[in-house]
Amino acid sequence: MAGPQHSRFQTGSRVVARQPPLGFTLVEAMIVLVVLSILTSMAVPSLNFFLGKTSTVGIASDFVNALSFARSEATRRGVPVAVTATTPVAGNGFGQGWTIWVDSNSNSTYDTGEPILRKHAAYPTSVSIGDGSVTQIYFNQRGGLSGGPWQLKACNSSAPGATGYLVTIMAGGVIDVQDSINCP
Repeated sequence: MAGPQHSRFQTGSRVVARQPPLGFTLVEAMIVLVVLSILTSMAVPSLNFFLGKTSTVGIASDFVNALSFARSEATRRGVPVAVTATTPVAGNGFGQGWTIWVDSNSNSTYDTGEPILRKHAAYPTSVSIGDGSVTQIYFNQRGGLSGGPWQLKACNSSAPGATGYLVTIMAGGVIDVQDSINCP
């Protein structure tokens, strides 16, 4: 009989074709699982860094947008505008939220009746903006910074690595952001 002998066998008077085995063997499945676990273990640190970086950039963007808004309102209205930390604590100046308000009488202190332009809610406790030594950023009527320049770190303690941002507010009111800094 010519041809492969392993694909047919004879039972009684008829020839029955043997089906090739379907699926994977246990050894093949285990090899695939080992390869996948190795690839996953290499990808997880990069994913954690990416997610941490992404969350921190949102925090820094919120704060920089608030500062830019306050500066533009000061020049538009012709009166000082302040960004004040809502509940500053040691090690975290603006992470617990902030209020942007118009200083109608130019005394650098919020007085009852002065317009509040915006409020920002607190971030989770893992987020810090500044070290708590700066609790108010004050823009004069020309948009310049009073009492600066200031440097504040925007950090998320749940994000590993150099995922923080350094926000610098210069004397002229210009805001600069440097990324990939290590946070304490």
